[in-house]
Amino acid sequence: MANMEKRIFLIFFTLFLVAGIIAQTSEQNQIRFKLWYEMNEPLALPEQNSIANIEDSKTSEIEESGYKYSINAIHQIVPFILEGTLYGWNFNYTPSDKIRNVSEYFELSAIHTILLSDPQISYDSPLITDSGNNFSCWITYSCTKYQKELLEYRESINLPKISGKGSSEVQNETDGIKKAFTEAAKNAIREYYRTIIKNKPKEITGSVYLIGDPRYYIDEGNYIADLDFYLEKGTILQYIYF
Repeated sequence: MANMEKRIFLIFFTLFLVAGIIAQTSEQNQIRFKLWYEMNEPLALPEQNSIANIEDSKTSEIEESGYKYSINAIHQIVPFILEGTLYGWNFNYTPSDKIRNVSEYFELSAIHTILLSDPQISYDSPLITDSGNNFSCWITYSCTKYQKELLEYRESINLPKISGKGSSEVQNETDGIKKAFTEAAKNAIREYYRTIIKNKPKEITGSVYLIGDPRYYIDEGNYIADLDFYLEKGTILQYIYF
């Protein structure tokens, strides 16, 4: 009897491990995150069986419900976030230096672009939240074999993980969200290099890769982005003369 129970336990334990491996493989095959955007005008919560309860809906079906303002905004954000998550952003950073009369400069550029029309992008689980003020949905990007290998390689090389916050005015709309993300990347990079460089350099280059959920919220009229990145170091150019 004891041997039988042991065998049953081992069978279930093996199945549990296999299920875990399958789940991990499935996650590696996809990039999935949730985005939200405010309504043009606050709306009442939808009734039962309306858009808030639709699962696995395509964008075209959601648009029929009259939420095009928020959906169009999310459309503008999606490629930007996927570019940072999948391929990363190159950066060029010049710290400010009052002694040398140098102003701070920071530029973030996509290593590879992703089009909104990319067939690997899908949307589901639309939802009205915050008493009808915000619209949200889930975005799934189905990775190709090459893209999956790219993500796995990045995980395997032990890149430094950095974090930062950035802000931009809400009135800038989707550009404000992108700017807040850019500011978060700059602040994360600046704080990291402050810990390893004694004297301000002339220029720092490298790449960052967005990891985890794209977290952003509104506070006192500003979008606040609170993000995590992998940092791939590039070059550090020092001043020749003081």
